[in-house]
Amino acid sequence: MRELVERVEALERRLGTSALIDLVNRLDRLAKDIQQLRDRIEVQGHVLDDLRDRQQDLYAEIDRMSRRAAPPAPVPEDAAGRAPAAESASRAGTEPVPDPASLGEEGASEEEAGPASGPGGGGDAEPGAPRYDPVEEQSRYQLAFDLLSEGYFEQAAAAFAEFRADFPDSRYRDDAWFWQAECLYALRRFGPALGEFQALVENQADSPRAPGARLKIGFILIELGRIKEAAEVLEALVEAVPDSSEAKLARDRLERLR
Repeated sequence: MRELVERVEALERRLGTSALIDLVNRLDRLAKDIQQLRDRIEVQGHVLDDLRDRQQDLYAEIDRMSRRAAPPAPVPEDAAGRAPAAESASRAGTEPVPDPASLGEEGASEEEAGPASGPGGGGDAEPGAPRYDPVEEQSRYQLAFDLLSEGYFEQAAAAFAEFRADFPDSRYRDDAWFWQAECLYALRRFGPALGEFQALVENQADSPRAPGARLKIGFILIELGRIKEAAEVLEALVEAVPDSSEAKLARDRLERLR
């Protein structure tokens, strides 16, 4: 009996030691796995930083290219060769507001006495011709665009929407419209984004932003599983502007759909 007890105790000691060693080995492997995961997270963090920087550069370049492609707005000059204060000329078809200095004392006094309107607080030279403070207009647009570039899509979408409401005839109108829809697309709010892009194309078919909006319409339809409609939209875009960068992206996506 005593020998049996001793053998059982020896067996228990062996089993206990083995289990402890196994536990230590497992902990060591877990520690190594955790360290590897930390290294991967650090690498991914650097990759994300690089992608964010590239995204900011890409958005800025797209914005610059779009403005270069847009036809310059006509800015009339007075007899002294000075341009009017309001350069709203417009892709919306509104007439530029004359410079008060070119109207003479009578015209200037009448404008000063007129009611203020628009975000810039200037008076209207004629009904339906808003005047904006160009500094405020530029800074408001840039603020929204900076939010977009930094990846704050929720705040940027709201800022572009407010800009469009406050400056409905702005020279940046189509740009703000496009980027607002782009923010919704980035937030994967495909329904609202699709509506905004479609409205931009329908209402501003000749805008430099229209090809980009049509491309995004195709992309969103793919996300929504409406592949046939997406292919039709992308094929029409390629046919309409075959030499554009948007057409190249459309061709690439069509190849992946086939």
